[in-house]
This record gives sequence, C-alpha cells and structure tokens, in this order.
Amino acid sequence: MKQLSFFDMMAAPPAPVAAPVAAKVKLSPWQIEQRDSRLARFAYRDSLPSDDAGMLNQAWIELRAYDTAVRNADYDGMVISGNRLKAIGEHAFGLTVEEAQKGGPPDGNERFFCLYDAWQWLSAALAADDGKISMFGQKGRFEIETPVVGLISPMRASSVSAVAMLVSSTMKSRSFPKQATDHFKSALMIS
Repeated sequence: MKQLSFFDMMAAPPAPVAAPVAAKVKLSPWQIEQRDSRLARFAYRDSLPSDDAGMLNQAWIELRAYDTAVRNADYDGMVISGNRLKAIGEHAFGLTVEEAQKGGPPDGNERFFCLYDAWQWLSAALAADDGKISMFGQKGRFEIETPVVGLISPMRASSVSAVAMLVSSTMKSRSFPKQATDHFKSALMIS
C-alpha cells in the first residue's frame, strides 16, 4: 500500500459520494385530512357566486346541511358542510391559493382586513334571531332564567355546553336542591 502525500491527495479525484436520498415525509391522518379539506375548499369556491346575496344563500344551504349532519352524527357530512362554510368565508375575503399558503394578503382586501373579519361578517349574517334556538354552527342569543338565583342572564348559544357541564357537575355534588336540578335537566335536556 502506497502512502499518499498531501499534494497527491489534492490532485487525486474525490471519492464518489452517493447522492442524498430525499426523505419521504409521512403525513399523519390528521394532516392528510387537513390537506384534502383545503383542496376541497378551493375546488368548491369555483362554483360560488361573487355577489353577497348569492354567497349568503349558499351559506344558508350549507348551514342547514351542517346542522342536519350534526344531528344525525354524520361525520363526513359535517366535514363537507363545514369546509364549504369555510370556503364561503374565504371566498368573501378573496383568498387565493398562493395567499393561503403564506397566511393571506398582508393588508387584506378593500372590504375585510383579515379572514377573521370575513368570517365574522358571515357569522353575523347567518346568526339566529334573538331568543330563537340556533342551529349547530350558528350564533344565537337567548336568556336562561335560573329558579335558584332568580336571575335572567343573557347567554350565547355557544355557552350552553358550558352551562350543561356546570349543571351536571353541580348535580353530581348535590349542592343544588332537587327542584332546581330537575328544572335544569328539562331545560337543557340532560339525562
């Protein structure tokens, strides 16, 4: 075996190195679902009207479909209708595929400052009338009269689940009288 000097090594061709193999990224089921949902939203937006009345009419249809899917425990229907409602909000904002990958346009469009503003506009337009029972996915406002305290407190529809948890945990601790717990059970349909 011949020993090479430093100068011999500089003139010698470099040893062949295998090209690095790109690691294949394995997506989790959640990431796959999110990616597919995003692609479905952009595909659905092509069929949406550009005027407000048309978008709101389509949003009402999708909100009713979402409510029906939740009541029937139809997960796929919930995902489809929920994605379509998101797509309508994105369409109102004017979000493009390129902007969605970067987080949206930096200054918003002329109408909405950000995607959240567009979603708030859509939610306010689809909100239930005061005192009416709202559908799943719909904002609502109503009052609950509590016989124990005797107060009338305004609540949002999204707080009903919090009240139900509070009532059920309080019923377990037995700190409410039986009459009040029966009232809460019937009012909130807790078994």
